[in-house]
Amino acid sequence: MNKPNAKLWVWHKHGWVKLKLKPDEGVSLYDCGETDEGFFRYQDNFYYDSNLNRIDNFYHRFESDCDGRHNYSVRRYCSVSQLRSIVADEAWDSKPVRAVDGRYNSGMQDFEVMYPCPPRPEWQDSRSWQRDYFAEAMGY
Repeated sequence: MNKPNAKLWVWHKHGWVKLKLKPDEGVSLYDCGETDEGFFRYQDNFYYDSNLNRIDNFYHRFESDCDGRHNYSVRRYCSVSQLRSIVADEAWDSKPVRAVDGRYNSGMQDFEVMYPCPPRPEWQDSRSWQRDYFAEAMGY
């Protein structure tokens, strides 16, 4: 029996983006840029595991600022049945968000106001870790 494609909303480059994954296929999203004190780069990988009927996600962020280098990574997953949950989000619940060609953005004008944010995956963290190189050098 063929499984349907999985569709989910994710945050990428300052806006909500809808991804469509075929069973046992994945996609990687990347971004990098300057910050007020340095730079950042991240990679966000999504994979549709049809045997477990879930989406696996691995997110890794590397940044450097006046306090040194920092790494943050998380592995998480979401059942395909939970991809369109209404998840509480303090950052978005008070701000109107507008839809434009399948992309959600705050600050857009002259378009119909949608949910405070789109229905999105209810992720379950399986592992996360971080590293602060400056703190390690100082013995923390």
